[in-house]
Amino acid sequence: MAAIGDAWADGAWVEAGWVTGSWVIGGVSDEAQITGGTVLQEADIVTGGEIILIQLTGVTWVTAGPTFDAQRLNILAGLDAASSPALGWNAEVRDKMLAGTVVRTSDTLVTITLTAAALYDLSAIGPETITVTVPASAISGSLPLVATPVIQAVPPGTIPSYGFTSMGDDVSWFSMG
Repeated sequence: MAAIGDAWADGAWVEAGWVTGSWVIGGVSDEAQITGGTVLQEADIVTGGEIILIQLTGVTWVTAGPTFDAQRLNILAGLDAASSPALGWNAEVRDKMLAGTVVRTSDTLVTITLTAAALYDLSAIGPETITVTVPASAISGSLPLVATPVIQAVPPGTIPSYGFTSMGDDVSWFSMG
């Protein structure tokens, strides 16, 4: 892989040596991380009380009070499962949660407490992957942020496993469930 200086050393652009991604010069990139509740067991979702924490870096949540309160349902709408079966996450968890479950804990942290979802059922659909997208309207930045890692909702008795492969400078993450 070429170093930054190598790309322009002879005045020519060397595209093949660059890794796809984003570069940040002179600061920290804007990002959102899930720091709690990344693997949720079905039984815990059914009974409620599990906590999802969304931690921001490089940006802040909008001002506490009416400005933030107006964004709570938008934040919940960003908890999106890849599929939408009748008894799945989108229909039985996300779409039934109330705005009050989203709390602005600090300038950079939001706490979401899951309410009981008695009808949530993974027996027919298997594990679900939930991507958390923080809406631009809820933060000081101008673009929505996709939080990492994703959240996995898993049926009883399922424990997802994670790993990675390394090929030179590239690292690939994978999940087996």
